[in-house]
Amino acid sequence: MRIHQTLVGTVAALATVLTLGAAPASAQTDTAEINRIINELAPVHGTRAKAPAYRARIKTITVPVRPGISAEDKYVADTIIVDRTYVLNYNHAEDFTVHFDFDSFEVTFAAKYILDVVGEALRDPRLANQRYLVAGHTDTVGTAEYNQWLSEKRANAVVNYLVETFDIDANRLVPVGFGEDNLADPQKGANRANRRVQVVLIEPDPLPAVVGEGPKVQPAPPTNVAGTGNVVCDTTQVPLTDPRPAAHNLDDFGSPRTPVECQEEHLRTQDVVIVPSPEATTELDVSVESGQHSAAGASPETAADTNAAIKN
Repeated sequence: MRIHQTLVGTVAALATVLTLGAAPASAQTDTAEINRIINELAPVHGTRAKAPAYRARIKTITVPVRPGISAEDKYVADTIIVDRTYVLNYNHAEDFTVHFDFDSFEVTFAAKYILDVVGEALRDPRLANQRYLVAGHTDTVGTAEYNQWLSEKRANAVVNYLVETFDIDANRLVPVGFGEDNLADPQKGANRANRRVQVVLIEPDPLPAVVGEGPKVQPAPPTNVAGTGNVVCDTTQVPLTDPRPAAHNLDDFGSPRTPVECQEEHLRTQDVVIVPSPEATTELDVSVESGQHSAAGASPETAADTNAAIKN
């Protein structure tokens, strides 16, 4: 009898442990995951935020957005699309495998389980004052235009679920779509792992400068770069002259003069025309006549060659 009572008590105790222990184990798992997400998405300050490697992962991106996406239940090719720019801190980004059924933007039961953990993290006081981009992604099945629309619908559905279920300020969550860009599995575009949602911290625009770093000064572009080559023109105004005569009796097939680098950046004086002196003209005439006389007294072949040379 005592043995029976002991066995009954032991079984009852085990049942109590198993019954009570299952819930705390699940709760502990969820709590650990919630805290992990909070630590990933919470912004940092101090030395780490000033590190070059940290700041290098802060990107400015421009994405297409359909302002009326909430009211669109079917893909419409001709719709209003605007570009919006955000400063994203990819040091604090998290991918969530929020699976959607093929060609669907309905939040599934399995997706809700994951989004419940995300929602608990986003409404934690440590993240309460932050804004996040909620980016939808698709696989590569279908056209790029349709997948872009579908990714926006999925992101919008996720944001609506989080806002309605966890009473999160809608202004803190910005739904956008990347379509089939940035695949999680580029080798297998149709993989369902590509149908996912990414949450990224939105930084203030513009990003505050680091103390001691000084203002961000963009290098000035080179002034008056020539159209060809890598010549950087000096804009100092100096007169340039071209010693070539305007009319030189040379056959250049009607082509214009060879352009000079930076010539438009300088003041050009009028071309100097070199006029031969009377003495030079007389000498030129004498040399031509002498050549003609020499040709006349030579053999017919030599005379022909000489006259041809003079003409040329």
